Amino acid sequence: MKLIALIFAISLVATCPSWAGDDRFLEIEENHDTLTYDINTVQLVAPGRFTIIHTTIDHPDVMKFELQVLATLKPYCTRADGNYPAPTDIFTLGVPDMPVDGIEVKTTHRVKMVSWNYPYKRLAMDIEHGLERFEFLHCNDPVKTEAESYFETLSFIMNGFRSKELFDCKRGQAGFFLSGNENDDPAKIMTFFVSPNVKMYRIYVMVCAWVTHEAPYTPE
Repeated sequence: MKLIALIFAISLVATCPSWAGDDRFLEIEENHDTLTYDINTVQLVAPGRFTIIHTTIDHPDVMKFELQVLATLKPYCTRADGNYPAPTDIFTLGVPDMPVDGIEVKTTHRVKMVSWNYPYKRLAMDIEHGLERFEFLHCNDPVKTEAESYFETLSFIMNGFRSKELFDCKRGQAGFFLSGNENDDPAKIMTFFVSPNVKMYRIYVMVCAWVTHEAPYTPE
């Protein structure tokens, strides 16, 4: 299985022009975004077990769509709570292939929020379990102003976000720091087993082979 995993990783790298010339970065293309892993952020926890930071940034067409959505949501902060039909000019990624929900304005515990679900399978987090990806905007966040909330979301779209992950290449495990804090203790991370039928498998094999230069453990 290790030999198969190594061959699989090599084939992925060979068919994906995503390796930086200096080998510092590994870029993995997904259907709507790019994951960029930075070898300089690797922290060894144990043999074959390490943490690494990656940046996720959307493809240009998705980014433009999200900016259009954000600009559309902003004026709804002045509207009363309710559900409003989504304007047709918001569908910049083509004809929706998922149900089109309305734009929801909702106030909970005096905090007003505007949100809208993306009607595209390409952007869904998990179609099988109905987990749609959505955009939201806090209108009266108790911690930040409406303008600060807007520009924070704008920066998130334009610049992507950083995430720290853990890989255990000898045990077939991966994990995420739920808090997003890059200084979190690796012992407190939420880990799971990686199997060939999950999306994370391809990333696990590629990152492990890239960092350790060995074929990672894969389940029988």
